[in-house]
Amino acid sequence: MSVVPSAVPAWRSRALVWWWPALAVATARLGWPSLVAVLPGGRAGGGCAWFAGDTAEPWKWELADLVAEAQARVALGLPVVVGLGAWLVACRGERAGARIWAALAVAGVVAADHVLLTVRLWLGWTPEGADCTVAPEAAHAVSAGQLVWTFAPAVLAMAGAWAAGRTPLERSHRQSWWPVWAAAALAAGTVLAASGTLRLPAGDPEQPLAPDGTPRYALVITGDRLGVLDLVAGGEPRPLPAPDPAFFQYTAITRDTRPGGYLAAVSTAGDGAFGGRSSRVYRIVMDGDGGAAVGDQVGGDLAGTVLDLAVSARGQIAYSRVVAVPADTLRVATTFVGLVAPRREWSAAGSHGAAGGNAGPLGLHWRDAGTLAFHTAAERAGRVAAAGRTGRVVALDVTRPGSDLLAARELHTLADGGDGLALSIPGGTPGGAPGDTPGSTSDGAPGGASDGSAPGGALAVSWAAAHAWHDHRITVVEPSGPSGPSGLSGKERLVFASGQATLHAFTLDRTGRHLLVSLVTERPRGAYELVRVDLGSPEPRPRRVWQGASPVASLAW
Repeated sequence: MSVVPSAVPAWRSRALVWWWPALAVATARLGWPSLVAVLPGGRAGGGCAWFAGDTAEPWKWELADLVAEAQARVALGLPVVVGLGAWLVACRGERAGARIWAALAVAGVVAADHVLLTVRLWLGWTPEGADCTVAPEAAHAVSAGQLVWTFAPAVLAMAGAWAAGRTPLERSHRQSWWPVWAAAALAAGTVLAASGTLRLPAGDPEQPLAPDGTPRYALVITGDRLGVLDLVAGGEPRPLPAPDPAFFQYTAITRDTRPGGYLAAVSTAGDGAFGGRSSRVYRIVMDGDGGAAVGDQVGGDLAGTVLDLAVSARGQIAYSRVVAVPADTLRVATTFVGLVAPRREWSAAGSHGAAGGNAGPLGLHWRDAGTLAFHTAAERAGRVAAAGRTGRVVALDVTRPGSDLLAARELHTLADGGDGLALSIPGGTPGGAPGDTPGSTSDGAPGGASDGSAPGGALAVSWAAAHAWHDHRITVVEPSGPSGPSGLSGKERLVFASGQATLHAFTLDRTGRHLLVSLVTERPRGAYELVRVDLGSPEPRPRRVWQGASPVASLAW
């Protein structure tokens, strides 16, 4: 029995008011994932899955298994250590050494748990193309929630040791709580900053130029990742993080009105190619050194997958999106084209892109301040049904009432037997006036476009035969109706032929004079490259500006 029995209840209550929550957190941490998984609307932690094959070094997998087993044992032992510490404080808490050693024991076990978790995640490895339900980098990083669950018992135990050691003279309102709240605020800020939950504001956008006057950096999508490509120094794209662990698959990019500013669409993993997906649009800011940061979200969440983005010269943002057939997540039920603000959409049944099965992007771009141009695969009136669907480039007046996506005038009909996409050229001819804002488009992969060209301007049109996608061409077209059987007419000028290469995407710079084309070459097999074409030259010739190991599916330049 203590020599000061009147003081026993006070220090014991002050200490145990912290130790019992510590024990509750340590115990709940073990069963919380299972509880969340069975609750209505609950979701277990995400991850990645892939078929067995080439993996990382075998020793990493073996060591990761050993570390995971050790961490599981430490996690199971943490509630026991906290419970023993609470018992020790209740029985021998009048001794400062007992209180301190109990708190240090909990802190030591928590630290060991965190170190083992970090090592286990570091040893993890996700191959390219893995089927992920969260961003791959998030699957190998300690989240803010994990940090809070891990360190909460140690913080509470330390607070209990401090509270029990106070004397009755230290119980004024001004002195009793501020150390605890200050430490908690500092720890919370550190955790959030370290985990990336707090996103630093992006700086002012800049667009440095290469020695030849063209933009030095391009924003690209490789697979479903976003990166910055240096067209002067070369090398692989520098990746950007996903804006959210759940929204991590980038699907479309385009330039904003200010040099160095971009927009990117990102979606959830969903179910199948198009099912169960939700998309968001974020601003991307690039600085003068090619560093890029994800900025704020633009507008609200969009159902389905965003395939195109476009920004007018006045800053109005448009998009295209598709939603799946409810019973078949590999097929498109409806295609939408919409404006972010004021919110408005046009729709049509089925898919209208240019890739296989018409499930690719539409090559959406602004033709002028009130007109959106895009690809559609709808059958023309009077066409023989057996002949199939022919790709067309149409213009939609966004100032007219109605919501029919196909209530648009035809600009250009692609030649039978093939398909492609189009971009309007600023000023109506190659080498348009600076300040206009053309964008990018892609064949068989996500992409977007934006421009501020005048009505009736020329189009840069890609085309390839349905069974010869390794032989692709780009022509400059004055819109006037269908082309001939070869894909060319008297009003078309051939500016690029891919030869034995497959065209993935192409874009225009802001002046409209230069094309940037993404290719997959046959020799060497599987090589990826970007070529630039000067449309202002009497005889445009492609010049390779980059070659690497990453396929560029979409680009903004």
